[in-house]
Amino acid sequence: MLRSGWRRAQATMTRALADIGLSGLEYHLLLVVGAATETGIRQIDLAQELSVPQGKVSVLAKELGGRGLIEALRSEPDRRYVRLRLSPAGRRLVQTAMRCQREQLVAMIGQIPEDAVVLPMIEFVCRTYLGLDVAVTVRPPAAPPPAPVRPAGHSGVPPRRARGAAATPPASTGR
Repeated sequence: MLRSGWRRAQATMTRALADIGLSGLEYHLLLVVGAATETGIRQIDLAQELSVPQGKVSVLAKELGGRGLIEALRSEPDRRYVRLRLSPAGRRLVQTAMRCQREQLVAMIGQIPEDAVVLPMIEFVCRTYLGLDVAVTVRPPAAPPPAPVRPAGHSGVPPRRARGAAATPPASTGR
């Protein structure tokens, strides 16, 4: 159940990115570049961070730069290194991507029946953290207790004392 939910979540996030014109790798590249300092991140470091060949990062950087999402800067003093940083448009697009993914995930989660997630999760936690082999079942709610039956003509309110009547003292125990 959890693996199925994870796959659905990944598909939902991928769709959300596609709706705004980004692939998963482009989005991750923008996230890493956005997390760098204002001086940016070197392409070689970016390639290592993303675990992709440097040539792929170079092609993506050129493409995203052409779309105005990142800026390429030459490093000082060694101008052979290219540093990348997000442009203002790139920052806005990353924020939009995050918002779209969040909205679509919330909608997806809202469609999942609660017992399809909660019960397996409780069982998982019991097995993993408590070492208990349990199976959780849901019982129908218990019926409310029946209302007390009062004799006919009895309102349930204690009778009032007549005006001026003295209260009867409790019986003496003789002690």
